[in-house]
Amino acid sequence: MPEHLDREIEQEGLSLSVGQRKKLMILKLLIRAKEASVIILDEIEAGLDQNARRVLERYLNECRQTGGKIILMIEHDAAEALQFDQTFRFSGEG
Repeated sequence: MPEHLDREIEQEGLSLSVGQRKKLMILKLLIRAKEASVIILDEIEAGLDQNARRVLERYLNECRQTGGKIILMIEHDAAEALQFDQTFRFSGEG
């Protein structure tokens, strides 16, 4: 295990920054979803820095392409949605 990852997180991660806690939450989610055939993510990239977004996007694309997973992402930013195979736009108008 890389040295910077080999440490205990005390007090439920309270010593971590908000960004570090978000990354930890995403990592835990992806580990638990390893066996799932469908992964549903809601605004998963919100608050992540550009580098973390790229890493997450590469991982999700790899899961989709090699793992045969269906990934449903709820995204409010239309520009972010352009990277997906299919997009659906919902409107609150009646």
